[in-house]
Amino acid sequence: MSGPRFDELVATLRAPVPADQGFERRVIARIERARVVRRRWQVASGIATALLIGVLARQLGGDHATRVRFAFDAPAAASVTLVGDFNDWDRASTPLARGDGDRWEITLPLRSGVYRFAYLVDGETWAADPMAGHAPSDSDFGEPVSLLAVE
Repeated sequence: MSGPRFDELVATLRAPVPADQGFERRVIARIERARVVRRRWQVASGIATALLIGVLARQLGGDHATRVRFAFDAPAAASVTLVGDFNDWDRASTPLARGDGDRWEITLPLRSGVYRFAYLVDGETWAADPMAGHAPSDSDFGEPVSLLAVE
């Protein structure tokens, strides 16, 4: 197939198509929305995975408790308390003892499962565990909270 009509059709199809003024802005906005949705799904899938690990560990491992050591560095603290799902977020029930140097420590027997927890420094300042996974920031009391899966 050739001829002037065919050449005209090919030239028309190869010509650039001008986009309207807001096209680029709309494309970028849609890409940004997709990124936000993807981040939310990543957080949700991480939490779901941790919960599934906890449920499977509980079913496969029975009801025995595992000794879990919590340690937190707080050089200027007068007290550090552990709060979490395992003690109903009680600010007074699980105080840590000052160990070597600036480290505060406690060892607890915990059953298999996934726990949310935080450290409470001097009864006021919440701190997530820098060595543990972090729960979404909008969870619980709006304070930093960590995740712990015990097998």
